[in-house]
Amino acid sequence: MKKSGFILDIQILLSSYDIKFHKDLLVDINNMLNKSGNEKKFISLLTARISMLDQAGQNVIYSADRNFESLKNETELYSMHLTIKRNAYRILFSFLDDGSVLLCGFTEKQGKRKTDYTASKQIARRRLHEIQEGKNEEIDSRNLK
Repeated sequence: MKKSGFILDIQILLSSYDIKFHKDLLVDINNMLNKSGNEKKFISLLTARISMLDQAGQNVIYSADRNFESLKNETELYSMHLTIKRNAYRILFSFLDDGSVLLCGFTEKQGKRKTDYTASKQIARRRLHEIQEGKNEEIDSRNLK
């Protein structure tokens, strides 16, 4: 799948739901999936996760679904899990008064040493702050239609 087509597919997917996202999330996703061959499966899993998030809102965190989690020592950040073969992709997100916002994505390392979310949480917090301060750093997916 061509990079530009893949990112366009992600934008189209998000535009079909009431989900906002930080503009740099698309760069994160592109970097995560670069030459992985997992693009189609990623879109399929992301569609399922976004649908659940859109329907359940904050309740998705309290559901039995293990693909969403509240991050330890965090009050505003949550993680969405997308696992394909041996690749564990994560998207950090938050909830605003008017819905969910996807903030950043990264590939989680697997094995004995689990990935430290510290760097990604810092990025997500900065992006959330930008959005809350009204710096127009999020994209309202409804405007992509």
